[in-house]
Amino acid sequence: MNYRINWDGGVFAVPDCAADSLKLASGKAVKVLLYIMRFKSEEGICEALGITDEDLEDALSYWKSVGVMYSEGGQPAVPAKENVPAAEKAPRALPKAAKAVSADEIAARIGESAEIKTLLESIEGSVARPLTFDDQRTVIWIYDHLGLPPEVILMLVNYCVGIGRANMHYIEKTAVSWADEGIDSSAAADAKILVLQRNNTLSAKCANRMNLNRRLTARENEYVAKWAAAEADIELIMNAYERTVDATGKVSFPYMNKIIAEWISNGVKTSAEADEYSARTAPAPKNTRKPSGQNGSASEGEPSFDLDLIMEHAKNTPLIVHNK
Repeated sequence: MNYRINWDGGVFAVPDCAADSLKLASGKAVKVLLYIMRFKSEEGICEALGITDEDLEDALSYWKSVGVMYSEGGQPAVPAKENVPAAEKAPRALPKAAKAVSADEIAARIGESAEIKTLLESIEGSVARPLTFDDQRTVIWIYDHLGLPPEVILMLVNYCVGIGRANMHYIEKTAVSWADEGIDSSAAADAKILVLQRNNTLSAKCANRMNLNRRLTARENEYVAKWAAAEADIELIMNAYERTVDATGKVSFPYMNKIIAEWISNGVKTSAEADEYSARTAPAPKNTRKPSGQNGSASEGEPSFDLDLIMEHAKNTPLIVHNK
């Protein structure tokens, strides 16, 4: 299928160096470039494009690094050439708390590190698309700042792809969580993935059995992870769900969690055991009759007659008047 450009309404030029740098540019960076070329200004750009100030700064940083843009009064950057020795184009040290790495620095890292090059290529294969500049920068940040080994990063990415969450924001969030937990080996990553898969399966069962017609929220998944860690099965959870709906009239994971936590702390592991425990620990029904004393007599301090009954009898009995 052939498409043609509608040239009506005017045109604007695109520098060759911009076209040559499109492969690593993010979608937001392309939007920023087109907007500035069209309107010759950055004024109102974030609102017009629906991007954040950080997105704009990232885009401008990229286009400046590849020589497409430069600050007023300055000079365009000269992109690194393929035939420049790696030692001459070595990147500055990557800041540990920020992703302040340019396209040139990424190119240099790829050129001087077979490990980085292989990692980025492997991730591209896993997510089935070319990595943008922002994607590459995030992967390098995970590698440098979080310190996760390449094999762990790749296992993490493959897990995210497997659950349909292959976007780089989710990958980064998961990587931060793994780093905080000290998951820094293939064995630890494999054990973590098994736990996550178990949790995901239980979450899906909860959403389906409760007819939620949606994914569980992050907070709800935290509760499910607790229940899974305690080896609570779906039938036990559904028992708590039914009691919760009966008591509150709605689905409430915090309320369910209180019920399940009590069961688990008392050794209850199955739905049948939960029913038996509830029957055994249910409060005794209140006796509305007044207790009697020994030998059938009234308790001490209480009258031995029913005053209410006497008053009722008096109201229904006609008064007889005797004439003297």
